[in-house]
Parts: sequence; C-alpha cells; structure tokens
Amino acid sequence: MNQTRETRLPLLTTLTGATLLGVAGLHAHWGRGGVWPGHDPASLGRKVFPNPPRHLPSPAACFAVAGALTFTTAALVTAHRPGPWQPLSQRICQLAGATLLARGGLGFTLPALTQANPEFRRLNTAIYSPLCLALGSALLA
Repeated sequence: MNQTRETRLPLLTTLTGATLLGVAGLHAHWGRGGVWPGHDPASLGRKVFPNPPRHLPSPAACFAVAGALTFTTAALVTAHRPGPWQPLSQRICQLAGATLLARGGLGFTLPALTQANPEFRRLNTAIYSPLCLALGSALLA
C-alpha cells in the first residue's frame, strides 16, 4: 500500500507507540500472573518495586496500567491525525508526557527510589528512569 506523506506517522511516533504497547503488554503479562523478568513473585517484586511489597499488585491494577498505556498510544496516534479528536489527544499526550518526565526525573533524585533495594536501584538507573524520560519527551515532542 502506498502511503502519502500526510498519512504516514512520524518515526518518533511509531517508535514511541511501539514502546508504550510493549510496556502495556508487560503489565498485561503480570496481570495474567506472569513473573518475568523475575523467576517468582518475590524476585519480580525486587526488580520492579523500590521496597518490594508482601503481595504483588492485583491483576486489576496491572490491567489498569496496561489499559492506560494502550489508551495513551491511541491518543498519540490520533494526536498526529487531523480530526475532531486531535485536540483532546494532544492534551492526553501532554499529560502522559509530563507524568513520565516527572517519574523519570524523580527516579534519579527521590531518595525512596535512589536508596531502594539494589536490584531495583540498578534497573531504575539503567532502564526505568531513562525510559520514562525518553517516552515523556517523545510524547511532548
């Protein structure tokens, strides 16, 4: 199918949307009881929480995050398409982008995150906070 320049999504939008959907898929995986990148619930908790809880979040909470990320992806796509939903979609992207930028920045400065358990701290510094900063910046671009 030949796409014109007007209908093709910008590369940054495509990469951002794909990444958001990947993270949404990971949360859905957890909602279905998956433990990757851990090998059991306790190891997953150490990797994704600064202070691992006794119980992982409920499936409903995981699916809510997955839904919010999927919704943000839909807003991102429609924010780049002229139409009646474009202004609202742009606002949603601004809100999500600001939220992710705040999470990314706080990941490097908030003592609760910088002084967390060693597994989380390493992953937060190497992956979680930089990813939040990149996605937040992309959503605001």
